[in-house]
Amino acid sequence: MRIFYTITKSEMGGAQTYLWRLLECAKVNGDEVVVMADKEGWLSEKAKEFGATFIANSYYKNSYNPINLVQAIIETRQAIKAFAPDIVHANSGGAGFFTRLACIGLAVRVVFTAHGWSFTEGTPFFRKLIAQIGEAILVPFTSAIVCVSVNDARLAYKYLDGVKNKITVIHNGVPIPQQAHVGGKGVIVLLFVGRLTRPKLPMSILQALAALSDEYKQRFTLTIVGDGPQKKALLEYVQVAGLEEQVVFTVAKTEEMNSLYVASDVFVLPTEWEGFPMTIVEAMAAGLPVIASAVGGIPEAVDATVGALLPRGKEVDGLVDLFIKIADDPSWLPARGNAARSRAEAQFSAEEMCNNVWNIYEQS
Repeated sequence: MRIFYTITKSEMGGAQTYLWRLLECAKVNGDEVVVMADKEGWLSEKAKEFGATFIANSYYKNSYNPINLVQAIIETRQAIKAFAPDIVHANSGGAGFFTRLACIGLAVRVVFTAHGWSFTEGTPFFRKLIAQIGEAILVPFTSAIVCVSVNDARLAYKYLDGVKNKITVIHNGVPIPQQAHVGGKGVIVLLFVGRLTRPKLPMSILQALAALSDEYKQRFTLTIVGDGPQKKALLEYVQVAGLEEQVVFTVAKTEEMNSLYVASDVFVLPTEWEGFPMTIVEAMAAGLPVIASAVGGIPEAVDATVGALLPRGKEVDGLVDLFIKIADDPSWLPARGNAARSRAEAQFSAEEMCNNVWNIYEQS
């Protein structure tokens, strides 16, 4: 099979990790693959490792400039026609828009994975409106739509016409590591992973730690993995709140993440909106309980048996209460960590995800 993948950015992220898993499966299956993204980066290196051809399209930007839009479409269409794929699989909003327009009139099956709709609850009004209009235009030119959560499928049914027979829900999947968290002693290590910008809310974790009494505060440390526009404000808050000895900022490659999961005790992801975060599944697979906002598809993976859900808009208060509970109840973490790993093994494996995606590819 010949597969042409597109994604807006080559930088490390959830959608890129999803595509990386598909590249692994394509190599095992002996498929011929081309990947197109904005520029050389983390994903281009992965593509080449798996024997795929990488093409940079510098016009892959989240831009409303019509000249940029036309150029992105032209370069995508030319590359697709030159490769003559059986499947074109677009990922993320920008590339999904450019790619599906580029495929109009071409004899190729077009699959689009929505890694969280831009019209999900909590997104800014203008962004939501533009996304609804754009997706409504593109539905007729899409052979199949993969939603990474049931919540995203419901949103598509609500806001988009003509999607009834096109949508398949396939949750994100990850390899289940042999090594898992076995439980620590003493200080409880919190872990946050994500780009330090909206919709993520790492500041909520810092504020919750600062609100604890000294007795409880000393029971926790926090590792923040990621970079982005919020980092300066986060660093300043750490200093003002006197949390310098408890909070560590770092970056890590995807291949290095499991060692961070294993070295931590609980994964924390407060966020304004989401599709179905890959990091949550990775943490669960490593045996970590998960505390996350009750938004998007997160409640499809997280409940009281594997962690806890934070009410939207009440993240700080919710975290304070949970941190006290975790510190006071030694059984809270291990019981939920074991349940999280079991759920990941049963429901969110990379193998099952890939099998479901290839079933879509093989439909006539």
